[in-house]
Amino acid sequence: MRIRIERLSPPDYDSGWSRLYAKANTASYRAFAHPGGGRKIARVRVLSRAITGPHRGYVFEAQGSAQADDDLSQNKFGGVVFAYDEHEVRVWAPSTTTRGSIINVPQGWVRRSDLQSEENEADVRVVVWYGLPEEESDLYYSDDGLGSADD
Repeated sequence: MRIRIERLSPPDYDSGWSRLYAKANTASYRAFAHPGGGRKIARVRVLSRAITGPHRGYVFEAQGSAQADDDLSQNKFGGVVFAYDEHEVRVWAPSTTTRGSIINVPQGWVRRSDLQSEENEADVRVVVWYGLPEEESDLYYSDDGLGSADD
């Protein structure tokens, strides 16, 4: 096994910061077209930055999926989820629910009540890196899963 650690190169695509809203139907979704031209993607990061509240200026990294059902639970939830292909990155915030927010730091996650927060708008940013040259990577992602150069 070979492990290689390198400084992350600048992204090939950076959307810059733009506003996204929770509980706002179509304003809770955004598609970011990137100029990949069908190239394989090595990495995608979606970031959300609080613009108000006790976490103003803090950056939270989005996840690729999340499950919550506000019809069956009284729990509040939050976060941004995303999906991508060779042409665009799709970003969603909770759109029609009364208990979902873009940023949610509830009781139990922080000891100080003044740091609890539920934010319904935030700035989001998408950054994309395209595929690494074959000789620099022993692992790759293909349509049927994670593989290695030795497979």
